Amino acid sequence: PKEAPKPKEAPKPKEAPKPKEEPKAPAKAKEEPEVTPKAKAAAKDASPKAAPPKAAAPKAEDEPPAKRAKTEADAGVDEQEKDSPKDSRPTLQEPIAFHPSDCTLNVVPTAGNRVLMSLTEGGMQYLIAGARASVGMKAGRYVYEFRIVEALSPSECSGAMRSKAPAPRQLLRMGFSTARSPLILGESEEHIFFDSEGSFRCGKKKTPGVCEKFMRDQVIGVLLNLDPSSPNANTLSVFRDGKRIAQPQKIPEHLVGKTLFPHLCFRNVSIQVMSCPTPTKPMPFACRTLASAAKADVEIAPSGASKDGKYEVVVPVGMPDEGTFVWLDGFLAKNPQYVELSDRKILEWAMQSGVWKPNAHKSSNDKPEFNFGLPSMDDFSLRRVINSIASVMPRNYVVMEVKSNLIAEERQQTVERFRLPCFKKVAYVMLGEPTEDFKKVQLEKVLQKKQEKANAAWKAKKAEDNKKNALQQRQKELAAMRKKAEEMRKKKAEEAKKRMEAIRKKAEAVKKKAEGIEEAEEAEPEEMEVDEPKREEVKEEEEEEKKDEAEVDGSEPPKVELTEEEEHMVFRKRPIPDLTDYVLGTSYLKFSLPEKEEGFDDVRFEWSREPQAKEYIKQWVQKRKTTMRIEDLVPGEWFNATWKEWQKTLQTWHSKQNQYKAAMAKKAAEKAARDAKRAAIKEAKAKAAASKKAAAEKKAAEGSAEGSDEAKAEEEPAAEGAQEEPAAEEEQGEEKAADAADEKEEDASEEEEKFDLDSVDIFGLEDVTNAGDKIPLFCCFAFEDWAMMSIRFEVHLLTHAFRRDANDPDRSGIPVEHLAFYYGKYFKKALNHKYYGVESSYELLKLIRDTVFVTKTTKVIESRVPGELENFGIFAMLTEEARRDRMRRVDMGDETAKLKLSQASAMSLSLGTAATPAATPLRSMPANLAPSRPSMATPGWQQQRPPSRPPMGAGPWAGKGGFAAAWRPPAWRG
Repeated sequence: PKEAPKPKEAPKPKEAPKPKEEPKAPAKAKEEPEVTPKAKAAAKDASPKAAPPKAAAPKAEDEPPAKRAKTEADAGVDEQEKDSPKDSRPTLQEPIAFHPSDCTLNVVPTAGNRVLMSLTEGGMQYLIAGARASVGMKAGRYVYEFRIVEALSPSECSGAMRSKAPAPRQLLRMGFSTARSPLILGESEEHIFFDSEGSFRCGKKKTPGVCEKFMRDQVIGVLLNLDPSSPNANTLSVFRDGKRIAQPQKIPEHLVGKTLFPHLCFRNVSIQVMSCPTPTKPMPFACRTLASAAKADVEIAPSGASKDGKYEVVVPVGMPDEGTFVWLDGFLAKNPQYVELSDRKILEWAMQSGVWKPNAHKSSNDKPEFNFGLPSMDDFSLRRVINSIASVMPRNYVVMEVKSNLIAEERQQTVERFRLPCFKKVAYVMLGEPTEDFKKVQLEKVLQKKQEKANAAWKAKKAEDNKKNALQQRQKELAAMRKKAEEMRKKKAEEAKKRMEAIRKKAEAVKKKAEGIEEAEEAEPEEMEVDEPKREEVKEEEEEEKKDEAEVDGSEPPKVELTEEEEHMVFRKRPIPDLTDYVLGTSYLKFSLPEKEEGFDDVRFEWSREPQAKEYIKQWVQKRKTTMRIEDLVPGEWFNATWKEWQKTLQTWHSKQNQYKAAMAKKAAEKAARDAKRAAIKEAKAKAAASKKAAAEKKAAEGSAEGSDEAKAEEEPAAEGAQEEPAAEEEQGEEKAADAADEKEEDASEEEEKFDLDSVDIFGLEDVTNAGDKIPLFCCFAFEDWAMMSIRFEVHLLTHAFRRDANDPDRSGIPVEHLAFYYGKYFKKALNHKYYGVESSYELLKLIRDTVFVTKTTKVIESRVPGELENFGIFAMLTEEARRDRMRRVDMGDETAKLKLSQASAMSLSLGTAATPAATPLRSMPANLAPSRPSMATPGWQQQRPPSRPPMGAGPWAGKGGFAAAWRPPAWRG
């Protein structure tokens, strides 16, 4: 039965089947199954013959099912295009060309514009090449043909596997576009085309599966029908080797009536453009090619070549974030024949070519990040290739480099690159007050951005309101349904009650009738009819609410207006800066105006004249000096030498403190040993005296027992006493000698302990390692004191080293906001304010205000201590004075005077790279280490405070313009 349909195909070849023969066909079909062996043999013999028509099935299987079905359906449609009538009008004489101004930089026309090739090195293999023909159609029906003669497969590095390269690798788009539209098909609504993947696109709208795919060595013809008398008027079709592979596609209304130019876009292929008067492959109908079109039906685009053979290379010069790119956009809109050479244009080209970019973040407008994951693009090879091509291809260019165009040396390199005599180098300077037209454009863009934000907020609010209204409506509907259900339940209950009441009354009536009593039944009120109008009123109210909500939803978004501040704003703030902070900080000191001596043929000042522009850039740089960081600042030799000397000195002071602590610990141990020895002697004496006393008492008790022996008892003690007296005298002499020696040692130690560190004039010392009796001034320093002394010296050294290394009279000091930056650059470690228990640089500087201060006008840090010092003792003195003042304030009950340093962080900060000694708490020090502090009850204790500074002409800083001559007492001391 499965083979029964095959015999039905036999009668189809008959040209005129008779109606009488029609019933015979099923009879034969019924007879065929009886001869099964012959039918099977015939089917086997016929199967290989029937295979050739199905040989194309593998290609069709590769296509989408919808596309296969559409192609099969189109195969049965008759061709509606008719033969072209004879036309005696003059034909086109100029050859179809591809002018450089209508081609991307990677297109290489060869063989008299008959072959179009593209560059495939240095990342160019990922970019789409675009070329627009010089002859456009405005009427008639014509076809242009081409053929892929070469398919390239450029090699890629292994690193390209970590990103998605654009697909497909070989690509071709063919169609039409208007003049001056973008050269990459698909980036404008002025484009209409087919592609090699079988899609049809009108602008950015893509319709897949419209035509069949094509490949190398196949002649492709694109037919544009603008004949209004044709059934396929205003349509675009495509043919492969003379056969239609897609049905006519309508041209959008906005392109009807415009001149359309043939346009090709390709990647990794070479294209041969046919220029024959007739199609190279016969088509189902007679048609003329664009090369033989009537002159009245076409329009020839200007070649874009300069009349005098000169092409301009424009170099815009403007300050960062002051409208340079806005000016450029306006310039290109007025002069579309110019080609922009910039990194932002390369990035835009790559995105249009389908190159996948994992992170769209741009660090700056001038130099956006190239993080495509393709080595040949991320290493800026693409930029070098484009610069090489542009320097030898005569075209009008705009070299857009914000930083490079502001630096004379880099401007000269740009001018040198375009050294061919056909190029005219012109610098456009945009400095100072912009023109009114520029301000107007700026305000329009600000208003547009503000309106877009307002529209987005209004749409979001509208969507939220609609959502709430829908929820409320749903809740109302549910409430109405619940109410209706409740009413139905009540109605049924009432009806049941009425039925029961009617039954009861009927029973009573029957009973009364039997008794002879008749009562008239009362009429029931129609309550349900009263409720119905109420429900109808509720429904009407709900409908009115819905109408009101619909009216509210249909309202327009609010119109925004510019504020007074926005109206006076000259340059609008962009979300992405033109230059990064690092690039600006390392280059702004080199900014200058272009001059003809650099190689420019002309310098044009757009906003201000040359004198005003020079003054403007001078003031701009001067202002940035006080706010910008010096990113490339390098510590000098003086800083490195002073820093090493300080580290050695600090290590020496730590060792001095440790030695003093060890000596005092040794003395304390010796004193403890003497005290222990003396206590042991006293204890032995007490035990001996107690034993003697006990023996004497025992003997006295025994003597009373024997009277006869009294004389003997009297004689023996006397003799023993006589013998013991010399020994006791000797022992007493030794004890006195030992006590005398101990008293001498105690007197010596008491003399040492009598030295009071608080009584020392701090700033009168010549050596901080010996404040008196070889006691160092910093003997009482704890971990927080060492940390504060280190930060004092580091900030002091930083302020002086910055002035030396910056070597700029306009930079009077380090701005407070940049303290952490320069601290890290010089000392190679981070400055964390929280280590010192503060939250900002201002609070940190307040802790060391005896060493540095912040100026009131310029807000920069300056040191109170001169840069050239014979030694670093002044920092130990300042730290000791601050410690004493802090301890006195704590004794007075001022808890805010306590430092909030953490011991772990402070110990790591006190020496930098050196090891920090173990900190000894003040309460665990020996008695002579802890300076005596006056009691709070002592009157006049403030007068016991040593002077705040040394007398003029005294101390190791006297002379040589040292510390004593330059000392200024801090204002906070009062």
